Amino acid sequence: MSLKIAKTVYLDASSALRWILQTPGTTAGFGEWELAGSSVLFEVECYRTLERLLNERQMTPEQYADAAAQFQDLWDSMEKIPVKEDVIALAKQRFVAPIKTLDALHAVSAHFWSRALGKEVMMISHDKKLNLIAQSLGLKTLESK
Repeated sequence: MSLKIAKTVYLDASSALRWILQTPGTTAGFGEWELAGSSVLFEVECYRTLERLLNERQMTPEQYADAAAQFQDLWDSMEKIPVKEDVIALAKQRFVAPIKTLDALHAVSAHFWSRALGKEVMMISHDKKLNLIAQSLGLKTLESK
């Protein structure tokens, strides 16, 4: 499925950071949607990763500033999905495969956001387990190429 077909997408940090850092495997058509959203945790994840890359000297202060500005522009354009009790309650349940805490919160956030919007939301992630869990919750995914 082409990203151009997806009108509403849920982004996880892996997809956004690959695009911002221009690393191999960036999702084709990134940014070509009508509406994007993510959990409020997304902001923390992305800034923590950028800060870690700076501290580990994997990017210069100038590269960090550019990446942080690009991230902020992206984040400003997105819907912010709060982590509420219903998200936490479902994220604590068993899934079809083991999954990390943040990934469970993202999958469930996307699920509830899709229901609240009353339309299909595509999960954009490079994490195979997150994509599997998202699919089990009825979401479409775009697998990393």
